[in-house]
Amino acid sequence: MLSSLLVVVPLCVGGDQRLLHAATADLYLEVADAQAVMRAYEAAPMMRLMMGEQMQRLDTFGKQLGWDLSGLVGGMLPVADTQRPDDRWWPWSKATRVSMSMTGLEPQTGNDMGGTLVVDFAAEEAAVQALQALGAMRRDSQATVKFSGQELAVTRYETSTGQQTMAGWAVRDGTRIIAGMGGMEPDDVAGLVNDASVAAHPERFTDDGLSPAKGTTVYRAWSDMESIGTEGTQGLGSTLSELQGWASGFVPFLGTRGKWRVELDATRFVTESLVERIGPARTMDAAMGVAPVPAVAHSWVPAEAAGAWTTTVAPAEFETLLDRWLELPASPTGAVGLSGLVDNACAVYLLPYPALMQAAQSPPRVVIAMRTTDKEAFAKAMDAKTAAALQANSKQRVDTKPYRRNPMWVFAAEEEAAPAQETPAPSASPFAALGGGGDMRMRPTVALVGDRVLMTLSPTIARSEVKRLLDEKEARPHALANLAANGVPADAFEASTMDWGGFIGGLWDQARGLIPMLAQGGAEPVDLTLLPTSADLFGGFQPTVSWSRRVPQEGRATLVHARNESSFGPETPLMMAGMMYLGVGAGASRAEKPPAVETLSTQPTTPVVPAEQAAAETLTRTNKALRAVKTALAVHKSQAGRFANTLDELLVGTEAFPEGFLSDKKLPLDGWNRALVYRVAEDGKSYELRSLGPDGIDQSGGGDDVKAP
Repeated sequence: MLSSLLVVVPLCVGGDQRLLHAATADLYLEVADAQAVMRAYEAAPMMRLMMGEQMQRLDTFGKQLGWDLSGLVGGMLPVADTQRPDDRWWPWSKATRVSMSMTGLEPQTGNDMGGTLVVDFAAEEAAVQALQALGAMRRDSQATVKFSGQELAVTRYETSTGQQTMAGWAVRDGTRIIAGMGGMEPDDVAGLVNDASVAAHPERFTDDGLSPAKGTTVYRAWSDMESIGTEGTQGLGSTLSELQGWASGFVPFLGTRGKWRVELDATRFVTESLVERIGPARTMDAAMGVAPVPAVAHSWVPAEAAGAWTTTVAPAEFETLLDRWLELPASPTGAVGLSGLVDNACAVYLLPYPALMQAAQSPPRVVIAMRTTDKEAFAKAMDAKTAAALQANSKQRVDTKPYRRNPMWVFAAEEEAAPAQETPAPSASPFAALGGGGDMRMRPTVALVGDRVLMTLSPTIARSEVKRLLDEKEARPHALANLAANGVPADAFEASTMDWGGFIGGLWDQARGLIPMLAQGGAEPVDLTLLPTSADLFGGFQPTVSWSRRVPQEGRATLVHARNESSFGPETPLMMAGMMYLGVGAGASRAEKPPAVETLSTQPTTPVVPAEQAAAETLTRTNKALRAVKTALAVHKSQAGRFANTLDELLVGTEAFPEGFLSDKKLPLDGWNRALVYRVAEDGKSYELRSLGPDGIDQSGGGDDVKAP
């Protein structure tokens, strides 16, 4: 169970911070030269973006619309001392060395989760104020503790974060602060000091087996973490257990034993690791990455894909993975199977959204591509699987209508409304555990085009890919196809790339075209020249490139050498890996019923709130409805060339917006549960939109009518 102790222990033990961390820790991380890291970060693309001229222009433009972007960003940055406006990171900007360790993360240890944080500062003044910053948390009591012959002041703190209550101790010894968490007590750290054999091993942090270091080392880490304990994690348990079952070996540190190094080489972060796969990750190794990636897998990725991950899948494991992805019962032994009908090449790719609203309304445009060795046998086996699924589950629905004469199977299920006050049963889908459902209608789809097997999260995505493959005259290679140019070794068992700048930039350019529409009706015209383009904002971000290869060791476990280069930060490896593992079983997010419309009642079922508060909440709901319709009208105009004749047109799907233009797929009501008033000019170039207000009388925008914000 996650303990509520946050302990900080005195440091009169010499200079090596590693002596304060147990060698048995599940995770140890150290920043050896924090000052060098801070200097290097000034050149990082994200810092240049946040602090540069383009962001200032965007902030100035936002203020014309009543948005305070700089205030929003500033509110997320720490300000410990208002007397130091030139150094908003003070006192942490004076940190010289930082280390931390975590223990008890694994359930099999039986220990409470705990940890230790050690920070050295360049000046005692900074350490004093850093300790005072901890004092911003609610203080329980003060005490002293005798440690290594000295009596030092220990202050206990307590704070709440969500459902968790964190309590602990803090102490300072000169320019050093030591902090502990959970089950790590002062006596535990004192024991490490007295017996150096149990302290963190410095020899772990060598570059043996890694590429030569070229930039500034951000941090080094050592992991020994098979899985993450879930007991007592206050609602996170089911998520963690589901995630680690699918993502072990792809989430940083999880399922690995070995060393990590993160560098900032000019404007690129380079994460490199040399680890042994342990726990669930070792099991997944038997199914994924079973051989070097064949060239054909790279050729399946279309040139327009924003990201791609290529690997190999053990053919014998294919049906098990497919059953989980479709959220079907495991295929019975002896049944006509699919596993012998595919080879091991696999490509996963993410396609850009053709329209901005699809990013909020539709599932991720992820495609998993493999190759069948027998098209007819594969189709028969899928039909048999469909029949078995329908027989096993009366609520299962499968649409087997072909698309352009190509077989397609679309899986969905009816959802029963949960009884009042009943906690929903946990889903088998890790994607659902992350909250990937909502209004996104996940309907896992399998399509067969020639010898290509396509798996997507919706039939719309599948049809789009089938159409592309049938109509494409000449395939254009994706950047991932040129392995040598991307620095990917020939023996890599997985390779990936993600153009985050291009992907986000594409969405930004679409939003940039809509912002002037949203500004219509303002008292003053806005200066559109202040709006930066995607090239202005994201031009400095290069695509992320990742790869992994196996390193055999004579008489010892095979190691995995992985490398990731990114402009954004220390990420490992591409999120496309997570998309496949987390998306396997994404069918759990089946067509959820829309929430019921609120109705007026003369008998309140909740405690009565003050009239002022109720009026404010009603106005908030009204403005939310008006904004939603205003945005939908702007997007509709961008597609149709004029504003909608009636609001009902916003519910009609198009090729670009198959779910319509409103995320709830229904027209919102105002806070008084009345329909909004909408009138459009004959030429379709302008409109009126308002709520009738509390009295329900149309006063042409006057009186208590509420106009669109």
